[in-house]
Amino acid sequence: MKFGVKIVISVIAIISIVFSIAGIVIIKSNFKHSFEKTINQSIDSHVLERYGIENNIATNIEKDGNISREKLSSYAISLVSYLGNDKKISIYIENEKIYSNIDIDEESLAFLSKTNDVKYVIKDIEKQKYILVSSSVEINSQRIMLISRYDITDVFTERDRQVQFFYKVDTVVIVISSIVICLLAVFLTRPIRKLNEREDDFRCQIRR
Repeated sequence: MKFGVKIVISVIAIISIVFSIAGIVIIKSNFKHSFEKTINQSIDSHVLERYGIENNIATNIEKDGNISREKLSSYAISLVSYLGNDKKISIYIENEKIYSNIDIDEESLAFLSKTNDVKYVIKDIEKQKYILVSSSVEINSQRIMLISRYDITDVFTERDRQVQFFYKVDTVVIVISSIVICLLAVFLTRPIRKLNEREDDFRCQIRR
């Protein structure tokens, strides 16, 4: 393989590697930012929903200090009705399910029930991405836990779209770079090739 060809292949390989790494880093950075923003928005929404439940409980505590299961369940139903059928929540009092329109597997429920702090878990459900956010409060020595579910599929869909778009751009850049580098290599090495041809002709004349 000629030295010039080796240089051309090496330059193309370097450009391809550098451009690909840069693209992957940018996509990962964009996805991380979007993902964290979506997580924070989901947590903020969850906290607001929990405050609403706390206020409802505070105004409906029974005379004996117990929390009315019926009124809390009615509140959850009205909340879901108001926010739309896409609103998914589960409410528990001392591990007793009061209301739920979410199917939660036992492993996720056990993780989300561990402490009163805000926790979340990402789940794949029917090719969609969801985040389950939970937190708990204690009212009259009774632990109330809220679990909210939010659809975050768009974040992952956008990442996949960027990856597919980058593959196309990467291919175009590599092809164009290869053509340009080859043309430059031919143009820049033309004087050298002419000089070699003259030397060959001169040697042939000497031999004659």
